[in-house]
Amino acid sequence: MLIAGAGLATWGLARWQSGARFFGVAPPPPMVRQASPAQLVAPPTATVAVNADQAAHIATLEARLAAVENATQRAEGTAGRANALLVAFAARRAIERGVALGYLEPLLAERFGASHERAVATIVTAGRTPQTLDGLV
Repeated sequence: MLIAGAGLATWGLARWQSGARFFGVAPPPPMVRQASPAQLVAPPTATVAVNADQAAHIATLEARLAAVENATQRAEGTAGRANALLVAFAARRAIERGVALGYLEPLLAERFGASHERAVATIVTAGRTPQTLDGLV
């Protein structure tokens, strides 16, 4: 009985398009897009006349934009150096305390790995087998 009802519902939705669209099992009918007369005619090309005041204003804006870009690059460099110092001091403190580096290992490798590969490898290796000052004495 259940199979007969499911078959009848499927047959009915296949024949009744608006019902199938209502239940979301049939795609909506394709929309035919017609070009309007305005789209068929090419838009006229307009020439833009820039007077001296506008040109001076544009030059001023470009100069200000260049100054902002330079300041941003300087700030980015300063932030990068501060980040490097923070990672280096945190790693030094962890080694001095005799604890594992943990999350500092990937930061050291990312920040200093390209330029100081051997030093980073030595620090990471030492950090995996930490030694306290009391243990060394």
